[in-house]
Amino acid sequence: MTLEAETLEARSRDRAGAGRTRFRALAPLVLFASATWLALTAWLLLWPDSDEPVSVSVDAVVPLAGADGQRLRAARDLLAEQPEAALVLSMGDDRETTAACQRPAEGVHCFRADPHRTSGEARAIGRLARQHGWKSVAVVTTTTHLTRARLLIEQCVDGEVVMIDAGLWRGELPGRLLREWGGLLGAFTFDRAC
Repeated sequence: MTLEAETLEARSRDRAGAGRTRFRALAPLVLFASATWLALTAWLLLWPDSDEPVSVSVDAVVPLAGADGQRLRAARDLLAEQPEAALVLSMGDDRETTAACQRPAEGVHCFRADPHRTSGEARAIGRLARQHGWKSVAVVTTTTHLTRARLLIEQCVDGEVVMIDAGLWRGELPGRLLREWGGLLGAFTFDRAC
């Protein structure tokens, strides 16, 4: 073997060894970051704080838009226990809410969020609470959405906000988790509600 060939072979071994060394140095950091992300996902999105059972009388029950009527059904269950509360519907694209808002019954208030996302719903709920003098509202949403909805709605409502978990949305969970992480980052940074 020539000196030049030996030198090239030694350099190749050095590069391979350096790559393994870098991997060994980064592996604990990547493992720690992954474990932290999983723990935060579990805490903030899969098992968030909810205020159940509702131990206080609320002035309004607000199922947020989306989740194919799942939130509205949970809100109606809560209304059976809180018959004096107003039903406040955020009009999205599910049929049940649209039908209920075409000819709203007494005590039913409908609104369309502007912008059509959670921050817009938070602004509208705050505005309606001020207009009607509501001191407490129960907001019904799905599990993965509870943390972000609470963060935004508590910015806009002066009274008590009670968060009710309608359960996991039947939609695809991995995609929902990624969307909620994006929404949480937005809520903590540029998408402040009030």
